[in-house]
Amino acid sequence: MLLSKARYQETPLARTLRIRNGIIQTPKGALEADVLIDGERISALLARDSQVSADSEIDATGLWVLPGLIDLHAHTRVPGYEYKEDYLTSSRAVALGGYT
Repeated sequence: MLLSKARYQETPLARTLRIRNGIIQTPKGALEADVLIDGERISALLARDSQVSADSEIDATGLWVLPGLIDLHAHTRVPGYEYKEDYLTSSRAVALGGYT
């Protein structure tokens, strides 16, 4: 999630996290709501006026909240350094999960 400018308030051993006031990008378009995360999973999208509490909160006012993104381009060592890596070896690495 893109929250580089967000203001983060943490409590020790936080289990739940609420991302408030961001603009959530969904497959159906932009949505103004809050995101509730429990552990490592998104557990709910909440109305901004919802009274659900969390152990920690991030204020994402004016920021986009995005799911994990994949960079759609890669840099290989071609041309010039094929002895280190070529299209075949880099493609194999990507297929085995070595690229995000």
